[in-house]
Amino acid sequence: MKTVIFYIVLSVWSASSVCYANDDTNLQQRVSALEAELAKLKAKPVLTKVDGGLRAQTADGSSKFRFAGRVQADYAFYDKDLKDLGSGSELRTLRLGSRGTLAPNWDYKMEADFTTGGGVRVTEGYVAYKGMQNTMIQIGNIFEMYGLEEYSSSVDTTFMERSVAVDAFVPDYNQGIAYMRWDEAYSFSTGLYGDSTNNAASSLNESAGTSARLVFAPLHDAGDVLSLGMSAYWRDVTSDTWRVSARPNSHVTPTRLVDTGNISDVSTAIAVALEASMTKGAFSVQAEYNQQMLNRNHGKKDADFKGWYIYGSYVLTGESRVWDMPSATYSRPSPKNAGGAWEVALRFDQLDLDDTGAAISGGEMQTTTLGLNWYPVNNVRFSANAIQVSSKKAGAEDNPNILQMRAQVAF
Repeated sequence: MKTVIFYIVLSVWSASSVCYANDDTNLQQRVSALEAELAKLKAKPVLTKVDGGLRAQTADGSSKFRFAGRVQADYAFYDKDLKDLGSGSELRTLRLGSRGTLAPNWDYKMEADFTTGGGVRVTEGYVAYKGMQNTMIQIGNIFEMYGLEEYSSSVDTTFMERSVAVDAFVPDYNQGIAYMRWDEAYSFSTGLYGDSTNNAASSLNESAGTSARLVFAPLHDAGDVLSLGMSAYWRDVTSDTWRVSARPNSHVTPTRLVDTGNISDVSTAIAVALEASMTKGAFSVQAEYNQQMLNRNHGKKDADFKGWYIYGSYVLTGESRVWDMPSATYSRPSPKNAGGAWEVALRFDQLDLDDTGAAISGGEMQTTTLGLNWYPVNNVRFSANAIQVSSKKAGAEDNPNILQMRAQVAF
């Protein structure tokens, strides 16, 4: 009997051991399978939402791709005085592009603007190296780094159009190489540029120039900013002609109330600018002074033009304009509540294109602009600008009033 019981206990123990061994094996297999699935998931690209758009990136973040775009639809109504400015509407901007990271320390951006009339204008197309601390080097078709309002993105400027002085004098997108360096309280940028990629004229004697901008911002905390800066550019004028003109702070009309026409025998163009800004909570103020000087050949008198603007804004819902130290520019307020952010602003600007010594009568223009912006969400903006214009050219005054509105989406 004892022998029988012994064999029964031994059989049960043996069966249990085999069962436990099988369970351990199955558990290990399941763990290994789960680890393999997790490794696959980690290796897959990651899709995230950034500023209202989508960004795809590799699992380790070494490569990134972001699709970007903006749409600005404008409507303008003109109460004419002398010239008929032509009330109407336009798609001010329809811009599509992408930007991202090709590999560690190497970024890129490709962007094009689909202009009125079916044309395509390359805005930015460059490769950027970011392997040094607080430094970036860009090569390609890039935005010349000059001035606070001009270097700010058009989706972030407080008013629908930049001031007349900025519109008349500052450079645009050009082919070149640029260097940017920033630290805790300053931003410096400079570059060498040729003609724009959009310049279809074929010439072995390509125009060349350089520009630079230096900004100090001893205060740049959220809602507490103080900045002072200066910019300059020099351009070799290979065509020997130069023209300066400006619309009345409205782009729907093609009419330019001040215009020098083609100025002959120009060898070089030089411009300098001084800028200042301050933000205290919801209140912000900024100003710039611009002066452009034309050096001329064949005994012609050099020409000198100037302009300035100053404006203040107040965000009624309490948000602040956001300062970016690397670019030394502001971005739009980001709404904090369901009703969005509301902003009011007032700007005074002036442009003088008369130079009696050089026998140039381009005219003078002053504008006063009252602006209202509503940001229902971070990527959508509705704007209204009421503009009072006072212009004078060759003794003739033209003082229209303008009401214009914009719907904007940017991501």
